[in-house]
Amino acid sequence: NHAVIGSVGVESVAVIRREKMKYFIEYTVNGSGKKKRGFIHIDYVQKPTTGNQSYISTGKYYIKNKATGKYLTVRDGSVSQYTYIDQHTFNARRMQEWYVTYDSASGSYTFSPSLDPTMYMDILYGYTEGDGYNAVLWDSSGRFLNRSYYLKKISDNYTYKLLTACSSGVECLDLSYRNSNDNTYTVMRYDEDTPYQEWIFEKAD
Repeated sequence: NHAVIGSVGVESVAVIRREKMKYFIEYTVNGSGKKKRGFIHIDYVQKPTTGNQSYISTGKYYIKNKATGKYLTVRDGSVSQYTYIDQHTFNARRMQEWYVTYDSASGSYTFSPSLDPTMYMDILYGYTEGDGYNAVLWDSSGRFLNRSYYLKKISDNYTYKLLTACSSGVECLDLSYRNSNDNTYTVMRYDEDTPYQEWIFEKAD
């Protein structure tokens, strides 16, 4: 295999490890026979290449977990940064309303609370793959990858998985410890066959 790093042609590229949004690689410069090592930085949205990617219209929704029947909620109705996003019994209040917006350039979606559309559902410290990162509110100063999600269609009744862009679509929104209690945190976990990772979109308009 041949590739270009900067202006240098290389061959025999091998990834040694991934560190957040960069790869540490070993490569051979074309024709030299000498191996070198270095980092390649990654900061782009990579669309998932598998699964049934889907589109829903931009709008305001309630988002219900299929396993528990409870709704994606801004904890205590706070709109400050670091506010946890958890699940709660339906209350029809704005803390459970989400503006879902499609970005055609990346094929991803963002989720903003009706309480403050300038904030986003963001994966805290989600610079790469990794189980257990919490979903929190964050403003637009955060990284686009952390607040972007792909939708993977599960059924025809508006049921989807929310694949996280910061994991390149290999992880998705889940419930901490698969708990059915109110105030259970939402977290990022690897995509599995479980209804705890499936979310039903209900129009809130």
